[in-house]
Amino acid sequence: MPAGTHGLAERNTYANTDREHVESSKRRLQESYPDIRFAYHSLEALKKQERSIQ
Repeated sequence: MPAGTHGLAERNTYANTDREHVESSKRRLQESYPDIRFAYHSLEALKKQERSIQ
């Protein structure tokens, strides 16, 4: 969701970033928290963004 939606700040959303940025953040978190699990709440939006880049 974009910043401003449901009170999200820009630093709390990946809406304006690409998948590599998301995966990089995920890897850093996994280094500190090996048992952490992830879920993509807007996978369709991420797929749409990737299609527009290609």
